[in-house]
Amino acid sequence: CNNLYLPKATHSSSSPVLDVDSVDLKQFPNFATAQQHATECILEPGDVLFIPALWFHNVTSYEFCVSINCFWKQLPLHYYQTKDLYGNKDIVRGADAIDRAHEIRLLSQNLPEPYKEFYRLRCHAVLDPHYPNKFTNSK
Repeated sequence: CNNLYLPKATHSSSSPVLDVDSVDLKQFPNFATAQQHATECILEPGDVLFIPALWFHNVTSYEFCVSINCFWKQLPLHYYQTKDLYGNKDIVRGADAIDRAHEIRLLSQNLPEPYKEFYRLRCHAVLDPHYPNKFTNSK
C-alpha cells in the first residue's frame, strides 16, 4: 500500500493518480513499483470480476461495454453513514479518524522544530504501536 496514492480529500475514495497509463512519475514516484505488482485481466462477454472492498483498481474498456457495480454492506449497519445506501462511502468511525488526523496535522503545523517532529513521531506511535521509534513508551 505504500506505493499507492491514497485519496487526498477527506471523504473520497478516488486516488489522485488519474491516468494509470500515463503517470507523472515525478509527482507519483512510487507508482512505478506499484505497477510492477499489478494484476491485469481481460474480461470476455459474460465474465464477472469481484473486486473486494478497499482494493485499488482501474478499468479500461477497449470497446463498448456495460458495467454494473454492486456494493453491499458487509459490516453491521451502525458502522455506515445513515445516507450511505450502498456501503461505498467511508464508514463513520473511519471518516471521524480521518477528520481528526487532519485536525492533528493543522494543530502541529505551527509547532517549532524539533517539537513538531517529536509529536509527529509520538502520534505515529499511537496509530501504529509496531512503528519503530524512540518514543514508543509514551501513551
